[in-house]
Amino acid sequence: MMRVAIGVGFRADVTAAQLDAAIRVALMRYPAAEPALVATLADKARARALRTLCARRGWPLVAFDAAQLASRPELAVSGPSDAALARFGVAGVAEPCAQLAAPHGRLLGPKSIRDGVTVALAGPL
Repeated sequence: MMRVAIGVGFRADVTAAQLDAAIRVALMRYPAAEPALVATLADKARARALRTLCARRGWPLVAFDAAQLASRPELAVSGPSDAALARFGVAGVAEPCAQLAAPHGRLLGPKSIRDGVTVALAGPL
């Protein structure tokens, strides 16, 4: 098994169930991946749905501030997100957060988007 960081970005109105489903779908592509933590933008880390999911799954939640992400636009390897740029001034959330949380790892593949949730996996941790 490889311990991985799960980077997530999501719409403000998503539920814990939607977050869980999107993460499960992303993890299915990498059967050897073992979730070690969830990483997101500090503004998103306050979301009740995400906090509920992380508590339920026993995943630590790591938050990065917008300045950290803005200083590393190259980490949004799929290209800049118009929504993330407009709302937070960052090129992306899921991919940069996953990579920052797994500094010696790499993205396992392209981000996935499902039901308002973007997920990227990076590892190993």
